[in-house]
Amino acid sequence: MLERKMKPHQGNSPLHILGRYALYTVLIIAVFLPLPVVVTASGIGAYGEGGFIEWCPFILLATSLSIFLIGFYLQPEERGAFALLAVLVCLALVRKNDACLDSMISIGGWKTLAALVATVGFLVVFHERSSIRQGTVTIISGHSFFLLWCGFVAVVPFSQIMGRAKLIKALLGIEYLRNYKTLVHESTELLGYLLIVIGAIEMFRETSHGKYLGGLVQSVSAEATHGERIGYR
Repeated sequence: MLERKMKPHQGNSPLHILGRYALYTVLIIAVFLPLPVVVTASGIGAYGEGGFIEWCPFILLATSLSIFLIGFYLQPEERGAFALLAVLVCLALVRKNDACLDSMISIGGWKTLAALVATVGFLVVFHERSSIRQGTVTIISGHSFFLLWCGFVAVVPFSQIMGRAKLIKALLGIEYLRNYKTLVHESTELLGYLLIVIGAIEMFRETSHGKYLGGLVQSVSAEATHGERIGYR
């Protein structure tokens, strides 16, 4: 009876949600606040290949990939969804480091590695296809879907549209410099990758919290029942 009365996701109380999102906001501010200092010290080169800003998406994508892989191993019921997201993030990681991979891989460059990741990823996702539905339901019914979707929109359509040279040239006219395009494109991508990390954290929390809490509740309930029986004796 005790476990029925307990809510499976106690972390979804308004206070918990506000607390988590306050921390996420602090994280976003902490990432973007130092940018003027970095650009002042390093110039626009901070946004170029191998620059400081170029490494930030790499770190964020690697973090998201790590969270999805941990979820893949720890959450068997949502393993398919974690596998699918891990493959997509891994492909984004490969694409983001295309210049480096082109210099390392003589045949096909980054596309060769991307094809390998896609092939292996497809086989893994196909093997775990039975758990994709449960994972998708969990994502859509929680906070993670909104965050992951916003991150995707920021990285792909918004960043690509707002970072187009044609648009920025129309806005700035003769004052246009290529650096403006790089600044807009990389900054919006950075925000998107941050949102994806936050979405990955929320997804892992949503798929693990109820299970572990449920197990804890069952243990407490069993102990209480056992104690009552001993007391009656």
